[in-house]
Amino acid sequence: MKVIVLNSLSHSGSTVISMVLSSAVNAVSLGEIYQVLRDNPDDWLAKDDKCSCSNPLGMCEFWKPVLEHIKTKNITDIVERYRFSLEYFGKLYGENGILIDTSKGVKHLDIYKQLDVHYKLVYLIRDVRSYAFSQSKVAARQKRKGIKKVKGQVWFQFLKWYFGNKKRLGKFSKEDKNCHTVGYEDFCFNQEARLKQICAHTDIDYKETYLTMSESKHHVLMGNPMRNNKSKQAGIRYDSSWLTDKRNIIPSIIFPFVLSFNIKLVYKQK
Repeated sequence: MKVIVLNSLSHSGSTVISMVLSSAVNAVSLGEIYQVLRDNPDDWLAKDDKCSCSNPLGMCEFWKPVLEHIKTKNITDIVERYRFSLEYFGKLYGENGILIDTSKGVKHLDIYKQLDVHYKLVYLIRDVRSYAFSQSKVAARQKRKGIKKVKGQVWFQFLKWYFGNKKRLGKFSKEDKNCHTVGYEDFCFNQEARLKQICAHTDIDYKETYLTMSESKHHVLMGNPMRNNKSKQAGIRYDSSWLTDKRNIIPSIIFPFVLSFNIKLVYKQK
């Protein structure tokens, strides 16, 4: 079994890229595994949310048996939950199966190391202006109060993006030297070239048809709503609505180091 870790900050395009990669033979995206496994399995089983495989969770061939096993055996340790999930994936999809994990944060990377699981790491980074636009919209919908209202400010999201990505890339440069960094916009504008690079890094045979996502295989319970919308999985459609957001102007001026870092990391590839 092969493991591909597609890591990023939230709202950075990991769902889309995982759908593309899960079009490869034997590849299956499980989405944000860590975020699912850290929760009480009863909560997931009670909600019976729809899985991206088009089945309700109660009929999902992967998550139903995994969560029921964790519940029945009362497995509370996240490392052991991961261990069983990986073992079950191997039984279900065979030794040639390719597991794609889009978990947020970095704690799951330490779990893979504890389990002595070798993985291929791809780090996805989205244009700070697009990221801030998206995150500020999410914060606005949540109607935060008090000091938490700052999360709805674009300038705050600029800084969150900068320090969040800088911290992770610093960690990877020391501990995961084979990390392959991909700018989301760069991928969207140069799909074939960037996909070839990702496939080479992850040892997946490249096929241009992956970009249509027509053969993607996935069991994703949370993340981008497009996971449950077949029409949005018919190809990559870049949302450029942030380009008209004038709120980006002032943060771009007062935080030039952020914009410089953005251009270097998101659009650096040749």
